[in-house]
Amino acid sequence: MDKISTATWSYRDKAFMFGGRSYGILNSNDLWEYNMTTGLWTWHGGSTSPGSYYSYGIKGIANANNWPPNMYGSTSGWVVGSKLFYVGGAELSSNNYLSELWEYDINTGLWTWLNGETKASFNHPGVYSSKPCLDSPGLFPSSRNHANSVNTRVCNNSLWYNSGLRGNLLTFLNDLWLYKPLDNRWIWVYGKLGDTTYHYGQKGVSSPANKPPARQLALMWSDNQDRLYLFGGNYYNVVDYTDPNNPYNFTYGNDLWRYDPDYSCINYSLSEKFIDRNIKYKICVGDSTIVKVRAGYDSLRVVPMSAEVAIRTVASGSEISLKPSATKSYKIIAYGYRCESLLDSLTVPIEVYPPRISSETKTICFGGSYLGKTTTGSYVFRYPDPLKCDSIHTLTLTVRPQNIKTIDSTVCEGVSVYGRSVSGSYRDTFTGSNGCDSIRQLNLTVIPKNQLIDTAICRGQSLAGYTAAGTYYDTLTSTQGCVTYRVIKLAIKEPSSSSYSQTICEGQSYWGHSTTGIHTDILSAANGCDSTRTLNLTVNTKSFFTLTKEICRGDSYEGESQAGTYLDTFLNAKGCDSIRTLVLTLRNAKPIKKLKDTAICKGSYAVFDAGIGHINYLWTTGAQTPSIQVSQLGEYKLSYTDTANCLGLDSAKLSFYNDTEIILEDELSNYKGELLILNPKIKPSDVGGKYRWSPSQIFSCDSCRTVRFKLDSSAVVKLEFTDAKGCKAYKDVKVNIYDSWAVGFPTAFSPNGDSLNDTYFPNVANILSYTYAVYNRWGEKVYQATNMQPAWNGTYKGHPVQTGMYSYYAEVVLLNGVKQTYSGSFQVVR
Repeated sequence: MDKISTATWSYRDKAFMFGGRSYGILNSNDLWEYNMTTGLWTWHGGSTSPGSYYSYGIKGIANANNWPPNMYGSTSGWVVGSKLFYVGGAELSSNNYLSELWEYDINTGLWTWLNGETKASFNHPGVYSSKPCLDSPGLFPSSRNHANSVNTRVCNNSLWYNSGLRGNLLTFLNDLWLYKPLDNRWIWVYGKLGDTTYHYGQKGVSSPANKPPARQLALMWSDNQDRLYLFGGNYYNVVDYTDPNNPYNFTYGNDLWRYDPDYSCINYSLSEKFIDRNIKYKICVGDSTIVKVRAGYDSLRVVPMSAEVAIRTVASGSEISLKPSATKSYKIIAYGYRCESLLDSLTVPIEVYPPRISSETKTICFGGSYLGKTTTGSYVFRYPDPLKCDSIHTLTLTVRPQNIKTIDSTVCEGVSVYGRSVSGSYRDTFTGSNGCDSIRQLNLTVIPKNQLIDTAICRGQSLAGYTAAGTYYDTLTSTQGCVTYRVIKLAIKEPSSSSYSQTICEGQSYWGHSTTGIHTDILSAANGCDSTRTLNLTVNTKSFFTLTKEICRGDSYEGESQAGTYLDTFLNAKGCDSIRTLVLTLRNAKPIKKLKDTAICKGSYAVFDAGIGHINYLWTTGAQTPSIQVSQLGEYKLSYTDTANCLGLDSAKLSFYNDTEIILEDELSNYKGELLILNPKIKPSDVGGKYRWSPSQIFSCDSCRTVRFKLDSSAVVKLEFTDAKGCKAYKDVKVNIYDSWAVGFPTAFSPNGDSLNDTYFPNVANILSYTYAVYNRWGEKVYQATNMQPAWNGTYKGHPVQTGMYSYYAEVVLLNGVKQTYSGSFQVVR
């Protein structure tokens, strides 16, 4: 939708746009986001057409249902953190001007109506203080649109708000306001409602009397000294005339003004400096409250200062911890903040609430509960009150015990007790006078009139004085006077007996017996009478013996190969355990001479000798002698058998002392009578070593490291080097001697393909290397060769060169390293 006079903001890499007026003088309240990185728009809410939904909610409280009404011409661009702010504007009709201040949080996506009046009070005159620069609650600017604003860096990004057009009165404004975000408070700085007077004064000179003309749609900004600038805009024509095309006498200006704020006139309370505005002024005993102060203060002081006050520096400024034991007020004094004088203070009253204490006494019956308790005792409960201080409640609980009455009663048959006439236990519950249960337990025994006993007993036992089988009739009278007629039918059961013999081994048992002898046990038979069992038991003893044995290490005895004590069990002649203790020891074959690692010079030998006295010897070389002579690097192992036929092992390593290497040329060439120098290098080092050159007669010093000599004929020079360990190294150098060198260049050649003189190259002998180049008459190089490269075939860039004269330039390195240069010319003939 095309629109003008929208509210706009820039936040990081994003731009936001809200509301505005479209064609037909229709306003909207849609919110859009433009991502400058991706180049994409996002619609965040609001109506796409006029007359949309809106909701103010509760002033100062963010809510997902909050949304501003339609508007255009509001003052915006102010961003603090992730929050966007706009002030004023016109809603629906150009006659409905607003005074409300809104905040949008980018992180939460929620709107908050912060200040001013709703659209129901459009064209509101605002609330001004009795004089400028008073920080009084409830102030806010009058309704307007197209005002000017800028937020400065000091004083917590405060918003400066100036000028604008007020409602259907078509009144231009020039009042100046400052909004403080932390307290959500407006301060009126200067200018009056409806005051259109102005005073330019002298250009470039500040004066308290200077005042810009009232206007709208001006530009406003601040510099790095937080001074405000105002430029241009739309305002009343200062010349008194009437223009039929301009009935409102509007004009447009290009005047530039600067305002130097007096921050000391703005009464910023110390509370404005707190990062955490939610200070706990009411706390519980033992708790503390934290006052966080912004960075920028040189020092802080708290009165009274005591152990319950702590001031410390944190990343965001200063932090004051207050932990009073009772209600108390503290005066916080701050020094050196830019927005006010060097000294500022604030009184912080802290109310300390003790825990609420209550108690009660309660009596309950056994089996009941009160507040979850079921036994007599004193209980303490803690409950959080609205301040989250503990409320302590003490319960003294008495649990009345159960009243249980037990009655044991014996009666004659036909008599009842509490309605019961059959033997048994009966439990009845009643409610006592205290309201608790009373329990009666009746244990009733009823004596019958007639009793029949039909049973059997073991012989030797008696029943009611009877020991023989038969039927007996008795008349009995109980202590209660009950008469019982009893008939006893008695039978006699006979006991049984048995005998056994058994043999066992020591440590075993039979029927619980483990010693030799006769054992008699009385058992219960199947008929319930005693059964006699006789056991004649014989116990055979175990046998024990010890065997000591020594074996060679690596051998075994009856499956055991480690030294130790072993217990083995066998059966003896009586079938009982025979326990043998085997004490096993190992014998090591010891060499007569212990082999030792040895180092030798390369090219010499060493002797490894194990000494005589063993039966067999076997070396890893295959030798079967007590000693061997070795010269190869490596480890030599020996296995041998001693006189006890035990196998022994030993080994020794043969290594070389530092392997000396002579670094010197194998062959070199020189001319007869020319000086030769040999300077060998010894690896790893020649420290402590000796040199010997031969044949000695050609050297002035045949024991020097570096030697100089001359030869008239070819020969072999030898070097013998003996290192500090006495090890020797040898090097032979073949020296070729030539009488002289030869270098010659042909004066012509004919590259015509007849195989005669078709190529051109120098004639050289007894030299190390050569390079030469061929140039045409214009100085252009047509060929270049090095050492044994092919000769020139008379072509250049793949084509035959013209006949004529050509020049050459050559460099030749002789055998003794001397460089010779040659130049001249030759002719190409075809």
